[in-house]
This record gives sequence, C-alpha cells and structure tokens, in this order.
Amino acid sequence: MLKLLKLFDEVRKNEEGAPMIEYALLISLIALVAGVALFTLGTTVSGTYANITTCVSTLNSASSC
Repeated sequence: MLKLLKLFDEVRKNEEGAPMIEYALLISLIALVAGVALFTLGTTVSGTYANITTCVSTLNSASSC
C-alpha cells in the first residue's frame, strides 16, 4: 500500500505532460468554437447561396432580385 501511495505522489508531482494537455485543451476549444460558428453561419450562408442561384437562373426574366 505504501508503494502505491508513493507512486501516486510521484505521478501527481510529475509535470512533464502538462503543456501537452494544455495544448490539447486549447485545440479542442478552438475546434469547438469553429464548429459552433460554422453550424450557426451555415444555414445563413446556404440561404444566401440559394437566393443567388435563384437570381442567376432567372436573370433573363423580368423579375428583380
């Protein structure tokens, strides 16, 4: 039991992998923000492209966009 507590204490004090974890958390946060932004803006951009497509396809008619 004493060896297990000593091992746990050594692992707790070891900070060699801390920067890697911080980078992983930072990259995850950036990916999450980018995903939310793409999801939110995706429908708006899709609607805008649909309107542009409609206007271009009806360019020869008298309707105005």
